[in-house]
Amino acid sequence: MISWALTSALVGNAYAAHGESYLNSSVGYQNGSLGGSPYQTFVSSPSKPVQFNVQQFPSTPPAAGYIFIAPRGTSVEAPGAYIFSGDGELIWDGSEFGQAMSFTPKMYKGEPVIAMWQGEFNGNGYGMGHGLLINQSYQVVANISAQVENALMDFHEFTLTENGTALFTAYPVQSYDLSSYETGLQDPTNGFIMQGVAQEIDIESGNVIFTWHSLDHVDPHSCFTTPADTGGSSDNPWDYFHINSIEKDSKGNYLISSRHCSALYYVSGADGSIIWTLGGQNSSFTMGENTTFWYQHDARWRDDETTISLFDNAATGWDAREDTARGLLLNIDFDNKTVEVNTEFLPFNRTPSPSQGSTELQPNGNWLCGWGQIPYFSEYSPTGELLWAVQFGVGDVQGYRAHRANWTGQPTTQPNLALQNGNSTEEHTLYMSWNGATEVKTWEVLGANDTSAQPESLWNVTRDGFESEFSLLNPGLNLFMVRARHDNGTVLGQSNYISRNGSDVGAGPSPSAQGATNVDNVASGSQEPSGQTSSAAAAGATTSGKDGSNAAPALSGSLVALLFGISVAALA
Repeated sequence: MISWALTSALVGNAYAAHGESYLNSSVGYQNGSLGGSPYQTFVSSPSKPVQFNVQQFPSTPPAAGYIFIAPRGTSVEAPGAYIFSGDGELIWDGSEFGQAMSFTPKMYKGEPVIAMWQGEFNGNGYGMGHGLLINQSYQVVANISAQVENALMDFHEFTLTENGTALFTAYPVQSYDLSSYETGLQDPTNGFIMQGVAQEIDIESGNVIFTWHSLDHVDPHSCFTTPADTGGSSDNPWDYFHINSIEKDSKGNYLISSRHCSALYYVSGADGSIIWTLGGQNSSFTMGENTTFWYQHDARWRDDETTISLFDNAATGWDAREDTARGLLLNIDFDNKTVEVNTEFLPFNRTPSPSQGSTELQPNGNWLCGWGQIPYFSEYSPTGELLWAVQFGVGDVQGYRAHRANWTGQPTTQPNLALQNGNSTEEHTLYMSWNGATEVKTWEVLGANDTSAQPESLWNVTRDGFESEFSLLNPGLNLFMVRARHDNGTVLGQSNYISRNGSDVGAGPSPSAQGATNVDNVASGSQEPSGQTSSAAAAGATTSGKDGSNAAPALSGSLVALLFGISVAALA
């Protein structure tokens, strides 16, 4: 018997949903009546990840992989780095690392890692922190700092190359004569300016490979900002350049994006000189129809370095140039020095995005756009057709970039287990989860009357999202634990024992001390719960999902199968 548990409540100013990983085009979500950042809750875990509101469902399958986003803002219940499945189920809650940016899966020394910027945000739009590399067990394997005078690592870029180096940005401040610029300062000759720095460091040795300072190469007059009321102190400098992405190409040169110059600079890796400029006031290329971009982010080489993708914000908080942001793929003709639009990716609801954003090519040729300050991400076909649009907040919620990638998580922590009693002392529901674990196929539920005794295997429960449930009546046992099993039956981890009153009573015997359980007989149980007949077991021990048809709310089984790659037979 399958029963989906759907409970929710308005907690404070935010909608807290238990058992709902996403909503289906919810008007209440979109108009803010559910709060600025609706979130999920669990019984066995304190995690409070954002809840998705799916605005458009795909007619063809999305690309494979998990979604990597780092929601932040005053409306977000628990800001930080998160990994989600395509249907909004939590995979990993990384909020313990604090607010994070540039959060993306990479390869380091032949092993998958998560590259994450961690630090403090400055009110002027830059960060002060360091870069972390986190392995598949969610342990920090490298901590990387900038080697830039008067600056720490900034959040706008932190990425890895194939050669074991890290690329990142920094925002150093220095004194500067601002008398030739529009400013309200009484003495502009004693002003302060903040420049953009791109740096590459060898991760293992810490040796600096390359450092580039914008003031050495880009005149502030060529950008689209003025000091206005900034530049009067080192705490409030003029941010004339605003570097926000770096990419190293096969020639050893660097593609650098400046938001405030609305330009991309192709920089020599040998001496830092600018080879060419794309966009802005001094473009080296003739910009074709609809190719002009404003205040862009996330510039990347594509197609053997003949095209460039970027996120065109169309605006800042003080200057709107177009009516909508977009993802943009540009064809670059280096011989004729011309630029043409290859493809543009327009948002679900046309709107500028005042800051942040990303445009990412997927392995199947689709594109994933994160809308930055507008809390959405969306997927597109290779020709720019909108396939999928997901909202993850409506208030002060933003996500710097959105990524998708395959990931295998193997945490060294224990699975979590919680117990809630029903209307009688003989009704119990177990809730089990394991933050970051991606290989759990089934949960083996075990019981005993004493921590020193060998536990009795009660049931095998198919994993059902981040948190699975198991209900039983009159178990005749006082203690319970669960073991997370791989689809080959291997025990991946086990919880502590909990008592019938829900208290943790410590570790049980290790899996090696007990014979392996047959995991082929899942859902109907590997054996009868203690003290029950077979028919009573069928009625008294149930797994809980999200509705009687095993489909997500408001969706048919066939659409869920299409959206999330589940066979229709598995939904029957």
